[in-house]
Amino acid sequence: GQSKERTFLTEDELHRLMHTEMLTESLKSVRDLAVFQAFTGLGFSDLVKFDWSKAEKRGKHWFIRDARQKTGETFQLLLLSPAIQVLEKYNYCLPIISSQQYNLRLKAVMDIAGIDKSISSHCLRHTFAIYALNSGLAIEVIGKILGQKKISTTQIYAKLLG
Repeated sequence: GQSKERTFLTEDELHRLMHTEMLTESLKSVRDLAVFQAFTGLGFSDLVKFDWSKAEKRGKHWFIRDARQKTGETFQLLLLSPAIQVLEKYNYCLPIISSQQYNLRLKAVMDIAGIDKSISSHCLRHTFAIYALNSGLAIEVIGKILGQKKISTTQIYAKLLG
């Protein structure tokens, strides 16, 4: 069979998501987790096991070194400013929510932000990949961050840009 087209947020949609006021604390935390995922590429299982004690500072930058929950594949990533801001907001301990509730509330968050796309937790990884490619990060590095073993899997994101 053919794979479905990957859904991701454009830069404009990501900006709207980041700056739209949410109505409840629950929706605020879901929005913040979505922003964190979009700027780290972490899958949901890695998001809920995120551990700040694995962060290390090099110069002015913070990095996370860990292993993917799903594959055991090790990765290292630079924590970008929006991800750091989310961590600071929650005292470096991200809120935990079930995958089902997260994806359900993510739909409400997208509606409030005026984003007419059906976005799931996994789509936020796609957003990260597209953002990283647009920023000039090598496709091999993106694949490693995403925990993908085959470069052909990561190359799908380059085709989306083409």
